[in-house]
Amino acid sequence: MLHYADYIPEKKKSVRLIPLPDIAIEAFRNWKEKQDQDKKALGKKWGAENELLEKYPGLIFTTSTGMSYLPVNAEDECERIKNIVNKQESLMTKKEGREAEMLEVTPHSFRHTFVTRCVRSGMGPATVGKISGHSTQKMTEYYTHLEQGYVKDEYERYDKKYGKES
Repeated sequence: MLHYADYIPEKKKSVRLIPLPDIAIEAFRNWKEKQDQDKKALGKKWGAENELLEKYPGLIFTTSTGMSYLPVNAEDECERIKNIVNKQESLMTKKEGREAEMLEVTPHSFRHTFVTRCVRSGMGPATVGKISGHSTQKMTEYYTHLEQGYVKDEYERYDKKYGKES
C-alpha cells in the first residue's frame, strides 16, 4: 500500500505529496515508538534544550535526549559507514590482489540513487520529476545515473521488439 506525506518546504511552489512505501511507514512507526520510550524515560528533561520542538512538536528525527538530528549528523553517519566499508574493501583488495573500489556516500547521494531507481523501474521522467520536486526535466536527467550495462540491456530489449521491423 502506498502512503503519502505532505512536504512543506521553504518555497511555496515546492509543496508536494511524497509517496512512501509500507517499509518507510514501518520505519517511521518504529522510530516513533523508540522516541516515545525515550520521552517516557527522561520525562520533562527530554527535549528541554531543543527550541525546535516548540515550533515543531511532532518533530520526527530526534536523539534519545530530544535534540534534533541535523544535516551534519547525517553526514557524520554516512562518513562513519563509508569508513567501515572502505576499510574492509582495502583489506579485501590486498588479499585478492586487485584495485580498491572505494565507496563514496553522502546524504545527497541517496537522492541520486532514488531518482535513478525510479527511472530504471520504468517510471516516466515527468512522474520522477514531480515526486522529486524537480522544476525541469533537465534536473531529473542530472540526477539519473544509468550504467552502460543497463543502457545496453534496454537497447537489446528494444531491438528484440522492434529490430526486425523495416
